[in-house]
Amino acid sequence: SSMLDLNDSNSISASDPSLSSLTLEAVQLGSMTVLARNLLAQESVNLENYVQDALLRSMARKIDEQVLIGDGSAPNFNGVINSAGNAEEYANGGSMAFSDLLNAINLIQADGINVSNCAFVFHPDEFKTFINTDRGTDSGNYVINAELQSGSHMVGRCLGIPVYVNDQMSS
Repeated sequence: SSMLDLNDSNSISASDPSLSSLTLEAVQLGSMTVLARNLLAQESVNLENYVQDALLRSMARKIDEQVLIGDGSAPNFNGVINSAGNAEEYANGGSMAFSDLLNAINLIQADGINVSNCAFVFHPDEFKTFINTDRGTDSGNYVINAELQSGSHMVGRCLGIPVYVNDQMSS
């Protein structure tokens, strides 16, 4: 994109697009459990629902793991954290601070991404730290404000950005 004069005194510079290829291969997520025939014969009213819920929870955790930290080795996804250029990484080696969260937002905005479509995903230990961390000196404003909602996995907001907790994230 370029700005042009209406009198045709300048033109857009020609450039070659840079293209790369990506090979997509179908993969499948499976889950299995073994039940004793005697258990099934008891015809427990909630057994089938319990097993289905347990299998769905197991599969949801596996999808979370793959999307967040998948290593890209077949048949695994290449997760957000392990994808080159997709994640800004905090590499101080110490504990994160509120200023690090502000810096993360700044880095996302510098890439031209609208933060209203973003979310923070914290390891439970980091969440525990930030939910109890005051943004100032006894201001009463915490880094993460709890906001539990029925039917949502969001646990709060940090600077207006939704916060999720997942133990598959590294602290």
